[in-house]
Amino acid sequence: MTERIRLADGDEIELPALTIDSAGHPVNLRGPKWRLNAAASSRTSINWALLSGCDENAQSALRMHVVRLIETASPSHAKSAFESVGRFLRALRDEGSPGTTVSLTSLFWYLERLRQQRNGYQFHHIRQWYRASADRFLTGFDDEVLFALSDLRIEGNAKGFAVLSADPDEGPVSEYEEAALRRALMRDAGPIEQRAALWLAFAFGTNPANLALLREEDFEVHRFGGDTPPAYFLNMPRIKKRMPPRTEFKKRYVDQPLAVIVEELIARNRRIAMDDPIRPLFRLITPRPTLVGGPLDAYALHPSAGMITRLIGECVIRLGVISPRTQKPLAVTSRRLRYTFASKMVRQGIAARDLAELLDHTDTQNVQVYYRADSRFVERLDATIAQHIGPTVRAFMGQIVDRNGVAVDLIPYRDLPDLGQCGASFACGLSPHKNCYTCTKFRAFVDGPHAAVLDSLVNERNELLGAGHERIAEQLDETILAVGELIAKTQSSAT
Repeated sequence: MTERIRLADGDEIELPALTIDSAGHPVNLRGPKWRLNAAASSRTSINWALLSGCDENAQSALRMHVVRLIETASPSHAKSAFESVGRFLRALRDEGSPGTTVSLTSLFWYLERLRQQRNGYQFHHIRQWYRASADRFLTGFDDEVLFALSDLRIEGNAKGFAVLSADPDEGPVSEYEEAALRRALMRDAGPIEQRAALWLAFAFGTNPANLALLREEDFEVHRFGGDTPPAYFLNMPRIKKRMPPRTEFKKRYVDQPLAVIVEELIARNRRIAMDDPIRPLFRLITPRPTLVGGPLDAYALHPSAGMITRLIGECVIRLGVISPRTQKPLAVTSRRLRYTFASKMVRQGIAARDLAELLDHTDTQNVQVYYRADSRFVERLDATIAQHIGPTVRAFMGQIVDRNGVAVDLIPYRDLPDLGQCGASFACGLSPHKNCYTCTKFRAFVDGPHAAVLDSLVNERNELLGAGHERIAEQLDETILAVGELIAKTQSSAT
């Protein structure tokens, strides 16, 4: 049955049965549930049954508003508007509300309720809905109320609160937490899809939706022949409003360790199926039924952003990393990794326009919070701290051995006795001792002069900090923590 919506002057307008969204895909507007076209999101439906018993005029006005947003904005924007206004309409059914209909009194009552919950920013969806309904001359919406709403100051979302406060549960992970997570990930051999999701979010600070849209074809390998190692790149899909998915990309350089992870993930996909014409990088075993046969059928084997988030969370839980800051299991989300990536880039002196480009923002407005945060802070680190938190970070990647019978491949440290043995069968070309302790090939002598190495590295770090070279100083941190861990282990074994 065709739904008609009454205007204030008595005329009626008809709600269409079908519309075209901002990406050019059809959306069916019949029935209690509207399915939106969002390739990387699991929040794809608007369920009008949730508003059963609410003000009928307000529901009709909300339908008109949501249709307009579907046609002009992103699916997530339309969904958020429905949810914000829907919560308001359902609140009017509760005991204690000033009435069941939309009025200036009920609007102000709900705004105060949101402010008490520190969610006042959510009211902007409600004000936009009221303005659009009044502009359409819908029944129950008048200009006097709109004038009062327009004069209100609606506080913005608390952007950057977690970043600015260095929240231990929601803000950027600390440098030591980052080192602990990275080293645990390097040791891990669990499900490749989990490891790949965490590695990619770690490396690029992307949103989960970017990773959900990746395909195998986005991974590029450039080979040069001879002894020149190949170069790896990933064409990261951009997430832009009012544009179909995978319309624009950002090319990102991929280092060799991450390239190995991506290649392992592609090999896993090939074991599942070889003949798929469309090959998502994070390929699902079974297609998403909500996308099969619809305008986004090509993305049915792609995961949703929520699925990528779960992969990251499952990997972190399985790794069991303990935070050196809180001594509790490290809680990591894709959002925290994004904060961490941005904060680290600021510490390294990146310009705001370049950071915005890396985070896929259209301007620099949303990255200013990282510059307002205390991003120049470098955590205190000395020999005592290194030995205390080193075992938690677990940056030492080698083995501890006795020197009995060892006579070859020794690693000298200036004029001190030998530190240990290099187990590599090739010349790595890296600086001895600074790279040895974080290398899996290192065989550290249990009685080596590791305490002297630790003191030397800490002194070098302090000199770099004193000269203003924070970025270079930070590069010594994992080695210092690895030496501290080694010393702590040898001391505990001796007792």
